[in-house]
Amino acid sequence: MGEAFDDLVFMGLDRFPGPGEELRTDSFQATTGGGAVITAVAAARLGTSVTLASALSDNAVRRLRQERVQVK
Repeated sequence: MGEAFDDLVFMGLDRFPGPGEELRTDSFQATTGGGAVITAVAAARLGTSVTLASALSDNAVRRLRQERVQVK
C-alpha cells in the first residue's frame, strides 16, 4: 500500500528553468511513480508476485500491468 504519482520526466534539458521560465525539449516521458509503485515494479521484474493497493488512473493501471504488476 502506498501513494502513486504521475511522474513527468523532461530529458535533454541543458539546465533547470528559472521561476516562470519555459524550456522546450523533444524528449519527454510520462510514467507512474511513487515509492510503492517503484518498489512493486522492481519486485515484479525480479519475478515476485506483487499486488499494489493505491488510487491509480486508468493509464497508470495499464502501465503497471505491462510491468507484470497485478492491479485490482
